[in-house]
Amino acid sequence: MKYVIFKKDDLLIPIFSNEMIVHSEIEAGKGRVPVSAGFCYCKNGYITVEEDSRSESLNLDSNPRDETILNWALCGYPVSVFLDYENHYPIPNEGNINEAVLIKSQDHWGI
Repeated sequence: MKYVIFKKDDLLIPIFSNEMIVHSEIEAGKGRVPVSAGFCYCKNGYITVEEDSRSESLNLDSNPRDETILNWALCGYPVSVFLDYENHYPIPNEGNINEAVLIKSQDHWGI
């Protein structure tokens, strides 16, 4: 599976996708910016992020905390656990986002 973790203000929004969709095609609504992305798999009810996982289309690496966030999402934890007050997921500056994604984000993601 593929995943992208979006952020709006302090809220993290993890989204799963199948491997036929490009990471940069995954959307979470206006004002939500992708902050982490990669590949994962589920075995025995636990999600594991593939080592050195990243998204080429978004030019984003996975974050060491992704596995925890994704498992919380799978288990249906309340949205309050997805608040990133300590800024472990900083919003990338324009130089770190793929140019095509940046153009799209200005219209759709609101950055």
